[in-house]
Amino acid sequence: MTFNEGYAKIKSMEEEKKMNLIQLFFRLRHLIFVFFILFFINYSLEGKIYSVNVNAREKLFLTIYSFNLGLVREIRTITIPKGDVILKFEDIPSKIDPTTISLKSLTSPKSLKFIEQKYEYDLLNTEKLLEKYVGREVILVSIDPKTKEEKREKAILLSISGGKIFKIGDRILIDFPGRIEFPKLPKDLLLKPLLSWKVKNNYTKQQKLEMSYLTEGLNWKAYYNAIVKEEDEMMDLTALINIDNKSGVDFKRANVKLVAGEIQKLKRERVMMKRPPVFTPKTLALETEAEEFFEYHIYSLPYPITLKNNQTKQLIFFKTEKVPIVKKYILKGQKYYYTSRYDIERKEKIDVYLHIENKKKKNLGLALPKGVFRVYNEDKNGYFQFIGEDQVKHTPEGETIKLRIGKAFDILAIRRQIDYEKISNKIHESSFEITINNYKKRDIKVDVIEPVHGEWEIIKSNYPYEKIDIYNLKFIIPVKKKSHSVLKYTIRIKY
Repeated sequence: MTFNEGYAKIKSMEEEKKMNLIQLFFRLRHLIFVFFILFFINYSLEGKIYSVNVNAREKLFLTIYSFNLGLVREIRTITIPKGDVILKFEDIPSKIDPTTISLKSLTSPKSLKFIEQKYEYDLLNTEKLLEKYVGREVILVSIDPKTKEEKREKAILLSISGGKIFKIGDRILIDFPGRIEFPKLPKDLLLKPLLSWKVKNNYTKQQKLEMSYLTEGLNWKAYYNAIVKEEDEMMDLTALINIDNKSGVDFKRANVKLVAGEIQKLKRERVMMKRPPVFTPKTLALETEAEEFFEYHIYSLPYPITLKNNQTKQLIFFKTEKVPIVKKYILKGQKYYYTSRYDIERKEKIDVYLHIENKKKKNLGLALPKGVFRVYNEDKNGYFQFIGEDQVKHTPEGETIKLRIGKAFDILAIRRQIDYEKISNKIHESSFEITINNYKKRDIKVDVIEPVHGEWEIIKSNYPYEKIDIYNLKFIIPVKKKSHSVLKYTIRIKY
């Protein structure tokens, strides 16, 4: 080959190389162009992402029910970009019911169109993090027993089913005893729940958005502390409200309403994360407003309060003094006493009740929510001692509260069946003698309440009786101090 021929061949190869580079450039430019087109199409479809944190919250309203449920309504003020936007609301309870979520614009309702709603609750924890790294590289950190220095090895996490299995080179390791480090946090794991809306917005100015939802983890209960005074004839009463927040989020400066009543709530499948409770009691003094609400009662707290997650806050519902009470000694029988012969003598305890009239003239007269009623009394040294408690139901104004606080120590009843006759298969006649021993230093009265069934008739009795209803009769037996009284009666029952 001559020099000229070789030069020409080299020149031809250079020209061909230049053409290939030019073609490659145009191909890359085309790919880059396509990439950006696809990127902007996708961006346009997904919309601009706009995070709405708790700092945008202007007002917060909580309606709390007494069965682990709360209605949350809040207003957040934001300026949303025009067009397709993804709104991500932060500070959302982990126990929210996603089917109850609602969002609307108060400023320009027609300018904000809702396309899609999502509740994202795939929260970061050890189990989730390990799941995301199955098949991926992690770092195992252990302590060398000789040098006491850290040893770091790269490993592949093969499985976490029944224990953690790693691959280091050609070795398989089960349940590594040291520490596991992860290169980075997976993007799809959240530190806290999010509510996400895809919207089309045509209003460019600042607007108020109202969001509402139901969540579990909010609860309230009423507690009543009564101090009996003046020879057991008066009491001072303090009513407390305990509000419990285990919803998974803090509620700052919330306007709170409490609903009392029997509200039907269907059971649903839970999808929320569980968290261990932490009890943090706080006590505040306040007076509440009560009002009728549908078939229930609603109590409005007079000023905003802050409820932190895993916190119980105690508030004073009301205080009142010199509420008249009536102490009752009650002996209750059993239905089966009248169906057969009993030869055994029965010793029976006497229940102690306190009756309280819920009336304004008695220094009460409020719609009282159900709760625990605890009673104290002052001993001779001036110290308050606990004497009993009972669960009270929702009590409207005008109703009588009946508290069973224990059994009398110094009063004892002895029941004997002194006669029994089975007249026919359907007719039974029984005679009873009930001796009530009063070891107290004062006179008392004991209400003997006998539950009966069928058609019944008192044949004879040495004390007058009262027919409370079709299934109960009552004798009032006076008993002198350090003495006893004997009730004798015969009853005929037809089944």
